[in-house]
Amino acid sequence: MRLEYALTVCDPRSLMVADIQASTSRSSGLSKADIMTALGYVQRQEHAGLALLYAKYLKHDNEISYALDALWQYSQTKHASSNIKGRAIMRQLVALALFDYCRTPEDKGQQCPACKGRKEVRDRKAEEQLYEICSKVVELTKPCKRCHGTGLKALPKSNVVTIVQKMMPKANERTIYRTWIPIYNELVQWCYTQEEEASRSYSRMVRM
Repeated sequence: MRLEYALTVCDPRSLMVADIQASTSRSSGLSKADIMTALGYVQRQEHAGLALLYAKYLKHDNEISYALDALWQYSQTKHASSNIKGRAIMRQLVALALFDYCRTPEDKGQQCPACKGRKEVRDRKAEEQLYEICSKVVELTKPCKRCHGTGLKALPKSNVVTIVQKMMPKANERTIYRTWIPIYNELVQWCYTQEEEASRSYSRMVRM
């Protein structure tokens, strides 16, 4: 059972209840106690990653707060600034990066307009080729190119420009794209890296 599914076994408030129930019924025989033990292990080893997952899939306020703090601490180890405006910008970028990471296709208004959150679109070219071979209509899909298979609409980078220019009105967009947007992308990627670390830790535990 994947970690994001395991989270919901112990918390019925999930946004993915139907999917989780279906997944649980086909699980590999893990009991609720097994899952809770594994989650306890992950929390000790990868607290930030697990907090991010709780924030993303269960929207727990306390875990959102912890994830925000963890992301802020990371930002300060990499991009600390003694400048008050710089720190203020970083705090807003951290909040925006966490919001970006925590979005799911189930969240209102966050679905990719091309695939409607399904992460895939019909592959009509492949369908036509297959039809020519077997004379049978078969619906085929392929990853959505617009959202790269995430099911999410892209957040405009202009959000970062707006944040920076509010604090530094003289900053031009070229400087922001060169300096601040790479930092923002790094913050979002850090969240996904922590998620991957937590997922690997959970997988090792449930295989034991």
